[in-house]
Amino acid sequence: MNNSAESSMLERNLKEYRFSIIKRCIDEADTMHLLEIGCPPDEYDIESKAICELVSRDSSIEQIAQIIAEVFNRYFDMKFESTAFLATAKHIKESK
Repeated sequence: MNNSAESSMLERNLKEYRFSIIKRCIDEADTMHLLEIGCPPDEYDIESKAICELVSRDSSIEQIAQIIAEVFNRYFDMKFESTAFLATAKHIKESK
């Protein structure tokens, strides 16, 4: 395997790993109580993917919370403040 292919595979694996962390944390928070009422386990996958695209390894807890708030506000037509997601953001940051 050449360096370009190895680099691409490594990047894909890191992205999948980051998504799994974000998905787990978002699912555990269940902000909209959708999993609690029996929605399928992939209910927050779209939001988790969107968050994953915006969060970087260097993102602070506050930045992650802001990203989560923006994504949930867009997808659920809500008006969450970023402070509502500080615990979830901290969980994501500390899981990395």
